[in-house]
Amino acid sequence: NTPAATNKENLDELQRKTKIPVVGFSIGGLRTESEKNELCLAFNLMGSIMGKDERAKEVIEYINATIEDLEKRTKDIPEASRRSVYIGGVALAGPHGLLSTEPAYPPFEWVNAKNIATQFGTEHADIAKEYITATDPEYIFVDLSTIQDTSGGSAIDQLKNDPAFKGLTAAKNGNVYGVLPYNW
Repeated sequence: NTPAATNKENLDELQRKTKIPVVGFSIGGLRTESEKNELCLAFNLMGSIMGKDERAKEVIEYINATIEDLEKRTKDIPEASRRSVYIGGVALAGPHGLLSTEPAYPPFEWVNAKNIATQFGTEHADIAKEYITATDPEYIFVDLSTIQDTSGGSAIDQLKNDPAFKGLTAAKNGNVYGVLPYNW
């Protein structure tokens, strides 16, 4: 795998080699306002380059409206009624198993779910197996980038084969769901 161009020199070299105009931008994200602003700038830049300014605006408005709708529909759920959740198998420079998570996973925040990994910060984290089994989340979500691990260490393999994970409430109740990869 060749790393992506990460600076002006890399972009200039790519443009020189391909003889195609190259534009670089940060993709941003949805965890913080700063990341959201970066994402909107990226969409606006893409829209401008492609002559699709209006479409870029529509996409940004759709994302914001969807987040607002989710937050609005779930904000009044009492703390005691909120479901405990966990996302595992989150990619970081390649596939990972169930212990790999994102403590500040935006979709969980938008629906006011109780992410069992919140206490581990805001960036990618690997947490202890014992912590997952002790907190026993009601719902588990698996970043499907994990299927790229063909050694038997994917989150899916672990949920199927590891006795500790097979005993989790979410696994026993069929509350394990796949989510499309977004950061790899």
